[in-house]
Amino acid sequence: MDLKQTLKALLVGFCFGFGLTWLLAIIIPFTMGTNNIGQFLRDCGGDIFSTAIFIAFLMSLFWLIGAASGHKRRKREALEEEMREYFRQQNEKSE
Repeated sequence: MDLKQTLKALLVGFCFGFGLTWLLAIIIPFTMGTNNIGQFLRDCGGDIFSTAIFIAFLMSLFWLIGAASGHKRRKREALEEEMREYFRQQNEKSE
């Protein structure tokens, strides 16, 4: 993976984790029966923000690992395809 792909994976993972945390922070109080969502977010905003940063960091690492393994798999598949093509050509020459 080059630098551009790495940074893209980190950014996407960070945004996904951060957004998911805040989305859950808005949805979960509704399921608990909180009447004033604004007051809840104001009271717990610092905790939610720090949790969002932590989860965003974890998600960016997971996203980076997933992107790197996908890139490695694509390279391996391309190499296997080149090897099959090479051996097919060798078999045609020997026949």
